Amino acid sequence: MIPMNMNPRPQSEARQVSLVVSFEGVHGILVEIQAYMFDATGTLMARAPVRKSRAVFSLSDDLEKQVYVVIAPPVDEAVDGPVTLAKIRAFHGFEVQTRLDPLLKSHFLPEVPEAVWRWWLVHCLWPGLNRRSDWQSSAALIL
Repeated sequence: MIPMNMNPRPQSEARQVSLVVSFEGVHGILVEIQAYMFDATGTLMARAPVRKSRAVFSLSDDLEKQVYVVIAPPVDEAVDGPVTLAKIRAFHGFEVQTRLDPLLKSHFLPEVPEAVWRWWLVHCLWPGLNRRSDWQSSAALIL
């Protein structure tokens, strides 16, 4: 029995976590970018748009602390089925394995390398290359 002066804690309480994203050599890029968060099995747990160098997630307290974060343009139309870590790796997502500290509200990620974000710019600004087959076949030409 819980004493009357104590409130039971909810099963999982949502908290705001901000991932700070930066790009090598520039302050930002002018294409839509998403932050994808995966668990250790490669299953997508959450995603958020990157706006003003931040991706803000509303996460539960029972979330695993070790996660994979992938920064990439939206890939939903380019992959078959649900987005997984294995699938997004094929689209030149910038991957970071990190530990989310529950005491921190902001986590700073390493810079996205210039070669990676330039590849995104080319493929996002040329809409004809947004199909999966075009992304994969032209990757060797860009990088």
